[in-house]
Amino acid sequence: EFKIDVKTFRHDFETQGPSVAGIEPVRAMERLKRFKDEYEFRDRKYKMCKIGEELFAMSETKYPALIKTKKELTLLTQLYDLYDNVLKTAKDWNDILWTDVVSNIEDMTQMVENFDSKCNKMPRKLREWDAYKTLRGQIDDFTSVLPLLEELGKESIEVRHWDEIKNITGTDFDQDAEDFKLETLLAANLPHYS
Repeated sequence: EFKIDVKTFRHDFETQGPSVAGIEPVRAMERLKRFKDEYEFRDRKYKMCKIGEELFAMSETKYPALIKTKKELTLLTQLYDLYDNVLKTAKDWNDILWTDVVSNIEDMTQMVENFDSKCNKMPRKLREWDAYKTLRGQIDDFTSVLPLLEELGKESIEVRHWDEIKNITGTDFDQDAEDFKLETLLAANLPHYS
């Protein structure tokens, strides 16, 4: 029964799991959590079966599909944990007031460099997955937008510079407003016009 269960679990993982091609990363993160929970259940069951086999001096049954799934879940967890951190950071940055961006730019740059370093250290196998490509794109966008934000934060930037940015990006905002947030500049897709 357990052999059949593991086989079914592996089939479900391959056809409906977080590594299915074309799946949205946010949806894949939900699936990853579900499959990790299901794997933990089966791992406990496997350990119980192993104890029973040892107790009755039976030969140990191998479950290569379970081992393979565990390795893939570990890789996926590594990828999606970083992806989740990048998404949370992007969400937090959206809420930063423009007046605070200038003072936080060094911390922001260091954080993006950390993300970039972790992304570059990921195993090659992960680099084929859509989520990795999406993650890589998000980090590259951060990398290209931060120098622009740093330049915009300089005292030498005048109203005419802001007007030119609005003109080029086709957006309209009031950079002098008290509630002017970084979200507005990020929505203007600055990396595209860098």
